[in-house]
Amino acid sequence: MEDLVYWVWLNQAIEVGRTQAIDVLAEHGEGLPQVLFEKSINNEFCGELFKLKQVSLNKAKSLLKKCNETGCEIITCNSPVYPRCLKHIYAAPPVLYAKGNLSFLNELEESPAICIVGSRKNSAYGEMVTKELTRGLVEAGIMTISGFAVGVDTVVHKETLLSNGKTIAVLGCGIDIDYPQQNIGLKQEILMSNGLFLSEYPPGVAATKINFPVRNRIMAALSDGVLVTEAKLRSGSLITAHRCLEQGKDVFSVPHNINTQGGKGCNKLLKDGATVVTHVNDILISLQTKYSHIKLDLNHEEEKELKSQKELPLLQPLDVSELSDKAIKVLSVLRSAPKELDALVLELKMHLGDLLSSITELELVGAIKTYPGAAYGI
Repeated sequence: MEDLVYWVWLNQAIEVGRTQAIDVLAEHGEGLPQVLFEKSINNEFCGELFKLKQVSLNKAKSLLKKCNETGCEIITCNSPVYPRCLKHIYAAPPVLYAKGNLSFLNELEESPAICIVGSRKNSAYGEMVTKELTRGLVEAGIMTISGFAVGVDTVVHKETLLSNGKTIAVLGCGIDIDYPQQNIGLKQEILMSNGLFLSEYPPGVAATKINFPVRNRIMAALSDGVLVTEAKLRSGSLITAHRCLEQGKDVFSVPHNINTQGGKGCNKLLKDGATVVTHVNDILISLQTKYSHIKLDLNHEEEKELKSQKELPLLQPLDVSELSDKAIKVLSVLRSAPKELDALVLELKMHLGDLLSSITELELVGAIKTYPGAAYGI
């Protein structure tokens, strides 16, 4: 308990989101905030670090008491449940405040998690695809992470609960702050369903615009990648995506109508190289490289088709006697290598109509394949 007071003091003494919090602790405090505190009151610091002396330990004691009264857990960077994925990011938080199922943090070491974000003013399309993809991820055993804001974030948390999944909400304010107001009921639902709330901001800190972009680096770090289902060009969701890229994580994006302002951010991510997501399998395939146990959704139309093709009986050897003379002539030319339509016309000196008819005949019996660029081959 006494040790936690100094951690809370440290989190108040060095501004949230500042790079040097853990660095200062390691360089000047031997990794212990109490050492740092004692050096500060002994006037061993000057310059920027002199400000540490101005932060009272009494304020930290009051905050610690408040955490105990409200059931808010304090997780320090030395704690066994502190996520290792957070320790090496930009401005790693020395302290996290948590409420809910802390075991989720241990699960992040070996289990997949996807951060899903999007517009606060989502469209009907954005809500539909968010629900569909969230449900698919949960059914595949993947934890969801979002920011508990109105719009897409809310859809993610609600759909995860409806699908009996696990969800983490990372806040841009103190855990005791009821923000947004319309999500007070959802907050209780998440806690009753063994969900988890996390924040680097201590209880009592209100939600401000500057807090959310700072918070986004934590959402990115906790996940294996970020999925953006709907976003404008100027959007906090794109900031989260960029934080993921900085941390070497995958970025997934849902394509949108090019004439809708609400989806232009998603389309820009796709132009910049994000993975196109039209079905949950587009995400699951990427995750399989790290988590071999993940299974694809075999109810997807493309997967059904692949499965049915595998179950087809082996084709019998082609009986060329059933083909027309022109089709046999085309087949003999294609045996050497695939050829484009124009090249076939020149080589066979065949009328285009006859050539296309022969190609159709060969395709119907499975003798040739069509390749990009109007090319054909065996």
